[in-house]
Amino acid sequence: MLSLLEDRVVNLEESVGNIKKTLELVEGCTDGFDSMDEQLRHFVLDSLGANAENLNELVSSTKEKLAERDENLEEMVLAMKKEIEELKRELMIYKATLSNGMLSSKLKQQAIDVPKLEKFKGARSARDVDNFLWEMEQYFRAMGIKNDTIKVNTASIYFTNVALLWWCHRSTDEKRGGNAIGTWE
Repeated sequence: MLSLLEDRVVNLEESVGNIKKTLELVEGCTDGFDSMDEQLRHFVLDSLGANAENLNELVSSTKEKLAERDENLEEMVLAMKKEIEELKRELMIYKATLSNGMLSSKLKQQAIDVPKLEKFKGARSARDVDNFLWEMEQYFRAMGIKNDTIKVNTASIYFTNVALLWWCHRSTDEKRGGNAIGTWE
């Protein structure tokens, strides 16, 4: 029995020796894990640091751009405010003008019922030409027409027969480089 016990003790000692070897092996592996853990920690911190720097740069540049845009918008708002003030002043002047009746006399003048003129046929009689021109002048005065171009264009509406043919020929000459009739006088 003693020998059996001794055998068991020997087996136990061998087992303990094997367990010690395994434990040393495991401890060696955990030491590797500790160094890997430290390396991983450094890697993560370095990566986060680099990303933080990039993010800080991005935030800074975005702040600068937003500040610049803000300044530009403020300038635009100030310019628009000035323009609005100018428009308000102009509006006040127009309102005052209308309330004083300065424009009403011109509006009343245009409201006059002016009879239609007779068409000018192109007669060669000096009296007929003078009558037509005098009637046109009266018409222009009654209608408040002062612009020579409008006078010429309005007079041409009242041409018929020979006068209308002359005007058409004159207009096509104008388009080909001839001189335009630009004044009433």
